[in-house]
Amino acid sequence: MSPDSARPEDPEALRILVVEDDPALSHIVCVALGRTGCVVEAALSGTAALAALEARPADIVVLDYTLPDMRAEDLLDRVRQTESPPVVVAMTGHGTERIAADLLRRGARDYILKDERFHRRLADSVGSIADELRRRRAEQQELAQTEERAQRFHELYDEAPLPYQSLDSDGRIVAVNQAWLDLLGYERQEAIGRPILSFLDEESGRKFADAFRRFAESGRVDGEEAGFIRRSGERVIVRIYGRIVRDAGGAFLRTQCILQDITELRRAEQAAKEREQDYRRIVETAEEGVWAMDAAMRTTFVNARMCEILGSPEAQITKRDVADFMLPEDLPDHAARMQRRARGESERYVRRFVTADGKVKTLFVSATPIMAEDGSFQGSFAMLTDITELEARRQTIEQERQKTASILRAAPIGIGLVIGRVFAEVNDALCAMLGYAREELIGQSALMVYPTREEFERVGREKYPEIERTGKGSVETQFRRKDGQVIDVMLSSAVIDRADFSRGVTFTAADITRQKRSERALKDAVDRWQRTFDAVPDLICILDAEQRIVSVNKAMAERVKMAPEELQGRHCYEVVHRLGNPPEWCPYLKMNEHGTQSADMGEPNLGGTFNVTVTPIGDGDGGFAGAVHVVRDITDRIAAQREVQRSRDFLDCIINAVADPVFVKTAQHEWVLVNDAECQLTGRRREQMLGMTDRDFFPREQADAFWAADDEVLRTGETSVVLEDLTDASGVTRTLITSKARHVGPDGEEYIVGISKDVSELVETQHQLQRSRSRLESLFRLAHTTFESEQELMDYAVEEAVRLTGSEVGYAHFMEAGQIDLTLFAWSRKARELCAAPVNRKYSLDQAGVWADCARLGQPVIHNDYETLHDRKALPDGHIRIKRHLSVPVMDAGRVVMIAGVGNKVGEYDESDARDLQLYMTEAWHLLRRRQAEFDLRQMNAELHERVRARTSELQELVEELDAFAYSVSHDLTTPLRHVMQYAALMEEDHGALLDADSRRYLGKIRDGLARMHDRIDALLRLSRTSRSEVELSDENLSALALSQLEQLQESEPDRRVTCKVQPGLVGHCDRKLIEIVLQNLLGNAWKFTRRQPEATIEFGAIEEEGRRIYFVRDNGAGFDMAKAKRLFGAFQRFHDDESFPGHGIGLANVRRAVRRLGGRVWADSAAGQGATFYFTLGG
Repeated sequence: MSPDSARPEDPEALRILVVEDDPALSHIVCVALGRTGCVVEAALSGTAALAALEARPADIVVLDYTLPDMRAEDLLDRVRQTESPPVVVAMTGHGTERIAADLLRRGARDYILKDERFHRRLADSVGSIADELRRRRAEQQELAQTEERAQRFHELYDEAPLPYQSLDSDGRIVAVNQAWLDLLGYERQEAIGRPILSFLDEESGRKFADAFRRFAESGRVDGEEAGFIRRSGERVIVRIYGRIVRDAGGAFLRTQCILQDITELRRAEQAAKEREQDYRRIVETAEEGVWAMDAAMRTTFVNARMCEILGSPEAQITKRDVADFMLPEDLPDHAARMQRRARGESERYVRRFVTADGKVKTLFVSATPIMAEDGSFQGSFAMLTDITELEARRQTIEQERQKTASILRAAPIGIGLVIGRVFAEVNDALCAMLGYAREELIGQSALMVYPTREEFERVGREKYPEIERTGKGSVETQFRRKDGQVIDVMLSSAVIDRADFSRGVTFTAADITRQKRSERALKDAVDRWQRTFDAVPDLICILDAEQRIVSVNKAMAERVKMAPEELQGRHCYEVVHRLGNPPEWCPYLKMNEHGTQSADMGEPNLGGTFNVTVTPIGDGDGGFAGAVHVVRDITDRIAAQREVQRSRDFLDCIINAVADPVFVKTAQHEWVLVNDAECQLTGRRREQMLGMTDRDFFPREQADAFWAADDEVLRTGETSVVLEDLTDASGVTRTLITSKARHVGPDGEEYIVGISKDVSELVETQHQLQRSRSRLESLFRLAHTTFESEQELMDYAVEEAVRLTGSEVGYAHFMEAGQIDLTLFAWSRKARELCAAPVNRKYSLDQAGVWADCARLGQPVIHNDYETLHDRKALPDGHIRIKRHLSVPVMDAGRVVMIAGVGNKVGEYDESDARDLQLYMTEAWHLLRRRQAEFDLRQMNAELHERVRARTSELQELVEELDAFAYSVSHDLTTPLRHVMQYAALMEEDHGALLDADSRRYLGKIRDGLARMHDRIDALLRLSRTSRSEVELSDENLSALALSQLEQLQESEPDRRVTCKVQPGLVGHCDRKLIEIVLQNLLGNAWKFTRRQPEATIEFGAIEEEGRRIYFVRDNGAGFDMAKAKRLFGAFQRFHDDESFPGHGIGLANVRRAVRRLGGRVWADSAAGQGATFYFTLGG
């Protein structure tokens, strides 16, 4: 707190925070503001200010524009984002209109320019704001209540059948209902905010000011007529009934009016004046009922519509008392209204009438008394509109609202609304879930349904930040029912208005208690699995990747006579075999290579013969985590197998006579029978195969496929016919069709019985077709694969060519531009390994062997008898032996650019091979050319990027130096000037009476000189900022910007008469801040230099010249001599003296810099005393 403002603090006093980095100036401001009756505190930086506001909010913040640690705009934005944003008043010693406008747009209330008397203006401004804040505090509660009532009023009238409108104190529309929009044919967004004058006809518009004044004075309007213009151009005449809504202090808030469309009525009245004889016809055809009565209220006339409404002919209505058609309970009100009508009062009201058939209809009555010239009451005339259906519609809407409420109550999930974490609404499902009645929850804190305050606060911490980010949030929690039971709940919430949390948060609550019980049931299931594991009679171990025991079942622990805990961590071979290392035949070791393994063994330590099965366990990522080790006692089964062997010999004689291979396997995939044809097929003796499995002889993939097919037959029991590949002992792979069936022996053992057929030749034909498709797929891959280099692309292309043609080797040579020499560019991998010829070796086409014939002939060449060619030449040292050869030329622009060749295909090369190879390598050539072009382009871009980066770095250094200079000028130079100016002002205020006339004159000259120096420094800074601001291009409405600037100039001098012409619809692609500088200076100069013209004219427009738009600002002011035009846009260049036209001579320099930054140019045309025209263009 400033020492000058220290006093016992009033808790109700307003708090002012002064943010000024100059201690002396801060002291002056605090002293001035201390006289406002507020508590004043000071902060010397933006960071200190934010800390002070966080510790204790302020009501008013006085903010210096230039601070050492942050921009004033950033501090203003952060201050405005606080929970209770204070009113901000900005002050600066070198301000501009742009800075002022920017600060005001960001939320500053006022903008004070520092001069010798600024502390007085600042105290006046802050004092006014303080008075306003104090008044607001008193009015806030009542105003909120008034706004709430007004909101309910608007909601009611939005669905009303009669047109409704509400205007603010300036006569602008703030609310209309749908009936109003339907009447005039507008959309709501077209009406809100527009002056009501824009909807009135010319006559009503002239009378509006007086009518609105009378309305404001009387507080009511009763039947005021006005003419409106529909969107279609049609005129509508209405009667207006309404009242004024005021706040607690009697201040005008808004009007609330109902409009009655009387267009047809007025037309009828006009027609009646013109032709009295047509009166009855007009009345008879009126859409409203017409009812005339005498002074005794007896009916004298009704029209056809009135007869239709009442359901009676005219003869049964005429001469009867009007009260005969009313409900008894409405008669007292009717009598009172008749008395008022006898006094000459007109009325509009709603009345119920009983029709001839006993039905009740609701009518809108517009009744007017008929008075004699002497003032006596003669009777009355009423227009009646049947609004029965409208009333019924209103009731239907109310029923729909009640239906929606009932749906909410009937929803099966708990739904509610909290405001400030207090229940504002709950449905029946939520009440049932919690066991409370609705009235027990409404108005209570949500804390009451949580088991603890800690849980209540945890939910708030987790949920509300998520709601602030996304508008909704969910969290699992617990609720305590009224009976004390705690239930699990999934709570989901959504804010009604993310900009205003005070409007409330809706939520749903789902009981997930059963789900939580299911999770506990899952744990119980795990326990049951362990019990089941222990119940298995086989001996089971779970091993890790190091063959250590992780867990064992009960049977295993009992067999080795050790507790499960003792076995954990020990190697299985230590426990079972009593060995220090696993035995060579251990199935665990084979499992690492071949997957699941099974073996029979006799183990004295376990007491019998056992089958051991080891199955790998994956780690979920394709790796190995361990194995399941299952040991089954097969002592009895081995004995049975020996018995079977005796009968097997007889079976062998039979099946050996079968020409096709026949085999029988056990369920463990061990061969127990093979015939001679099976042995011949596999290339192995019978004794080698019996007792072994597929995995003992065949590649892993083939063996796994055999096992999978066998297991499927065993599982389903159905005969299976499968296509299989089998590699015999010599390495030749054959394709078989095998039929397999399950056989169950007398002992219940399952076997696989199979018979095979060699179909290798048929499959080879199918493979030929598949290779053709593969060639097309390879072309697609080549076109869509990204390569790091040209060499990598060609290596890939050659390897693919070798693969596609079924060859052993391949190569690619580039043809030089002269069509004389060939250069080796790519070998296939196998050729590179064997041949010593280097890549990039050159060959003369004339000296090259037959492999280059395709280049000489310009067509593919096939040599399926390469070794017998008489003109072939010797191959390089280490070159692979070539038996067959195919070479093709690659053509580009009619010449050979590359040759490609392959060799040593198993079969002979044919035309299809040549066609595929040529197509494939041609595509590789084109792709290579594209990559060369892309590489050159990337290299050029990289060089350009490096040059731009270096230049940008240089420019950044210059900008930083300029920023430092600007800060030094704005802070270190202008601050002492302001101090001198302010202390001179204080001296004049406090001691002016003690000075003589010369001293006061000297003091005035000091202040004037300092002010001119201060303004000159500000002008220099504005010129500097124009060159440094970042350019952000967008489409801007230049016409609107020019109009706004001219309006501000007119407001600054309201007594001047200036004709301003702005060409509409001018839009330019530019930076908004820079174009504002251009328009502010050009239009400001035009305004200044036309000051002496009695009829000043300023014009802004554009012309088109050679397809380019040229903008101009023209005036009829003082003008200048074009001989001086070369100095026109220089800094501090002035053609007029200060007394005639004051200024700094920096504005046009700013214009030129701004236009240049926008990519355009600026020039002028003028003559002394004949005005001036300034032209400018924009880039793009």
